[in-house]
Amino acid sequence: SERMRILPSGGITFNGDTADANALDDYEEGTFTPTLGAHSSDGTHSYTTQVGNYTKVGNVVHIWMKMIINTLNTSGTISGNLEISGLPYTSANTTGQVYMGTFLSVGLDMDSGTGPVAHVSPNATKISLIAAVDDASYDTFTSADVASGDGFWIQVSYPV
Repeated sequence: SERMRILPSGGITFNGDTADANALDDYEEGTFTPTLGAHSSDGTHSYTTQVGNYTKVGNVVHIWMKMIINTLNTSGTISGNLEISGLPYTSANTTGQVYMGTFLSVGLDMDSGTGPVAHVSPNATKISLIAAVDDASYDTFTSADVASGDGFWIQVSYPV
């Protein structure tokens, strides 16, 4: 029996499935450069490490990154909730949906939050950094929570 078919559209289907909607139509691997910013103003920082990798399979992008800040811009130009820019694709614009992943930070002031989470909103190319709070809503990390020498390891998947 047929195990794989290449459709005229270029997509690959498996096990006799001939529907275009079910075809694997894209695969890509690459790198991106993550940068630290904030919702109100990004500032300019230097980095010891600034590495991002991704794999896109169909309509899902999987990213993993490591970023260590050498010198945080301390001139007051970073302000607001922390965000990491530079994602390789814009996330799907699905109303009411959010895309979550994990992150580990070294040096970030955790405030009262626990369980930090990487969060990608619909129609975005940025990661927001948030934390769960016991018996309360989530907590955002702000520019006051980060300093020179802090590091971030993040992994998240999101649809495009």
